[in-house]
Amino acid sequence: MAGTTYRRCHHAIDLSPHIVDQVLFPHKVILKQPFKKIPFESIQWFNKSLNLQQKLAVVASLKGHSRPTPYIIFGPPGTGKTVTIVESILQVFDKLGDSRIIACTAANSSADLIAQKLLESGRVSETDLIRVSALHRMNSIPEAVKKITQSADEDEKKWIYHRIIVTTTS
Repeated sequence: MAGTTYRRCHHAIDLSPHIVDQVLFPHKVILKQPFKKIPFESIQWFNKSLNLQQKLAVVASLKGHSRPTPYIIFGPPGTGKTVTIVESILQVFDKLGDSRIIACTAANSSADLIAQKLLESGRVSETDLIRVSALHRMNSIPEAVKKITQSADEDEKKWIYHRIIVTTTS
């Protein structure tokens, strides 16, 4: 299985030689301007149970100070990473209308859960969201997520029609 993952990673790089110098190993990073100011007090939280640290992480992603560097949330199980990620995606999706979001996780189960929670929020439609998964696990995808799931082996040009892509890092 690991061999397939590495072959896919190398194949993706081979298909996109222009991203090697511009994205993967840039000679310099050009910081973009932060997004518009969004006062902390004015945010309408979709999940009312977020703690202060989770809210601060969401606000940091909304401000976009480190653009174009991706935002990474990590930690041990049960610390609220998925809740924070889902809230961040919903806030960016809601407040930054021209945004495009790719959410990558190390595990398929967490990618499935993020996609499921986004759908359950009622804020994201099936046309806004796509879950990209490996062909070999299409039968193990939760029912709620199957309708928005596409195999990574299918035409990736379809992905561009969705504002939110949820997948794994491999």
